[in-house]
Amino acid sequence: MEQSKIDLKTYGFVKNLVIKKGFRKSVKFIRVIHKIPKDGFDSETFDKFILEEKTPRIPTKINKVSFLADIKNLLKYYNLSSDWLNFFSDYVLFNWFGEYSDIRQIITLDLGTKTENRDEIKRTLEMSSFFDLNPVALLLPPSISERELEDYLKKNFRTIKKIQKKYINNAFKISELKQSKDKNRERDLFIYRKRDIPKKELMTELSKKFGKTLDYTYINKIIKKEKRRKSAGI
Repeated sequence: MEQSKIDLKTYGFVKNLVIKKGFRKSVKFIRVIHKIPKDGFDSETFDKFILEEKTPRIPTKINKVSFLADIKNLLKYYNLSSDWLNFFSDYVLFNWFGEYSDIRQIITLDLGTKTENRDEIKRTLEMSSFFDLNPVALLLPPSISERELEDYLKKNFRTIKKIQKKYINNAFKISELKQSKDKNRERDLFIYRKRDIPKKELMTELSKKFGKTLDYTYINKIIKKEKRRKSAGI
């Protein structure tokens, strides 16, 4: 399935989670209670799971049901779909922030298929149902057109919204989050990493890489801000 606007917004949101103090605190807590090393298990263990094509990649010493329940709660808090379960499981266990361009916030399944994907469908449905992460579903007839679907949503979204409200966590609504606050993170981190070189040289490199010219005062302001973030562990 192609990426939708909510997917792209979710990618930006997830990318910035790793620098959020609250998220890092939650990950640390899960690692402590499951006796996971503070920086995750070693890459050799992770590579072994990759080679064996096992999912979810959970070492035998970890209580699978209890661990996945904690990952579920993490996803529910941030309003992320069950499609993100293995991604965040890998991050907590191995500190591995993997590729996410094929992860969808809205899951579409071919429920009538008799192909090799049947087991995958079963797993996804069980995961979604057990974890209450995607509790609202639309089952569409094969002949429905885009216009007919739009018309249905327009006329019935108030009812759908009522169903959603039974499950929604108001702490985070990805579709309403503004990404503008973090749009300059790459630039600011670049400035912080280069903070010790002469400011004139930094201005030149900044202009070449980002096509922007910042004055000394603004550059110093960014460096001070990043130092505060580092001190706070953000």
